[in-house]
Amino acid sequence: MYNRLTISLNKHNIITKVQNGFREQKSTTTAIQSFIERIQEAQDNGLQAIGIFFDLMKVYDILNHRVLLDKLYSYGVRGNVNSWFKSYLTDQKQFVEINQSGHINSKQHKYISSCKVLKRRVPRGSVLGPLLFLIHTNDLTLNVQDGQLVLFAGYINLLIIERDGNVIQHKVNEVMKKLEYWIQKINLIINIGKTVAMSYHTKQSRFPVRPKITYRNTDIAYKSDTKFLGIHITENPKLTTQIHILRLQLSKVCYIIKSVQGIMGLGMIRSSYH
Repeated sequence: MYNRLTISLNKHNIITKVQNGFREQKSTTTAIQSFIERIQEAQDNGLQAIGIFFDLMKVYDILNHRVLLDKLYSYGVRGNVNSWFKSYLTDQKQFVEINQSGHINSKQHKYISSCKVLKRRVPRGSVLGPLLFLIHTNDLTLNVQDGQLVLFAGYINLLIIERDGNVIQHKVNEVMKKLEYWIQKINLIINIGKTVAMSYHTKQSRFPVRPKITYRNTDIAYKSDTKFLGIHITENPKLTTQIHILRLQLSKVCYIIKSVQGIMGLGMIRSSYH
């Protein structure tokens, strides 16, 4: 079923191009590269860029089955196949088992909780789980069109770019309103404690623009530096970030070449690289 669904999604280009998680030829490297390039392009054109980093909580545990089945239907998964997914998701049960050794002797004690029916979530560790999550969150780009998005699974990076510093506050307000509505509509949860904002500017900018950003009546704090998918990002992205991305790409290529050098000839390796 995973292969059938993947082939259909790829054939019709359904999964958004800004999603870098759980996809062929996509990775944290492509996400970071896309993110940095957009900031640098904005700076080269003299534009203001505000970045907001969101972290979704318990992404596999809170997926609403009804919403997910409706989205599968809208993407062409209908009839018996949609019924199969309904059966796959419905009436899942969970229990907790604890094995404990006694303090006085080594006798094992087993404690098992009662079963609980799960009305939300996709099975952890399943092959379908990540793909169903991508489908569940795929329409974010349709609902938030005034900001530029870079996605990696449960991480959402939102860039709001504008030339006029006075206009950017209004744009931020509108984008956040649409994002909040989308999050609530599909029953996801933002980890507000891990959500941060950054104002990207050149070294020559004496007074960086930092519009107020609010999510569900909570102000999002600005930081001068943060980590995005394992890469240290500052308000003034440096060449060292690009160098780090290039190093990751070359490291991957070198690993592939080393893995196949005993199987493929030099000419075929060279053709594969190019």
